[in-house]
Amino acid sequence: HDPSPIDVVFEFSSTNVPDFECQLDDSSWNSCTSPWALTIRPDGEHRFAVRGVTRGGVPDPTPAEYIWGVIDLFEPDTVFTATPSGSVGCSTTFEFGSDQSGANYECQLSFPGSGDLWVACSSPKTYEGLTTNDYTFSVRAINLVDLLDRTPARHTFSAVCE
Repeated sequence: HDPSPIDVVFEFSSTNVPDFECQLDDSSWNSCTSPWALTIRPDGEHRFAVRGVTRGGVPDPTPAEYIWGVIDLFEPDTVFTATPSGSVGCSTTFEFGSDQSGANYECQLSFPGSGDLWVACSSPKTYEGLTTNDYTFSVRAINLVDLLDRTPARHTFSAVCE
């Protein structure tokens, strides 16, 4: 999914200075007035700063700051960024990610007769000591509000070990 932009409004005032400059995240300082309205994309931490500017054009060296986080309330989507191709030997590595920053992951390596145990993991994930068998590797992202991907990324492969 593509998170919808959200609108935010900041109000500020001072009796000591006639003008203000505002900054969002790492953007440059720009002249602004209160209320200052803007539209941002969700996901991640944001920083708003405002500073007074004297009649002589000197900015306040200690701007007021407000830091907040925007959390995506949709379940994450897990994707592979690298998978083995064809048959593998006794070890293999997977790389994966999510459409939401800050996600954690759970992995599962299954083969005929195995259980469905999910364990915490991170990318890259390497499996060593495989035996000759057909396997399915599954990974699912869990976002910052503990929503998990209900359609994990899956990759089936064969290990041929001697």
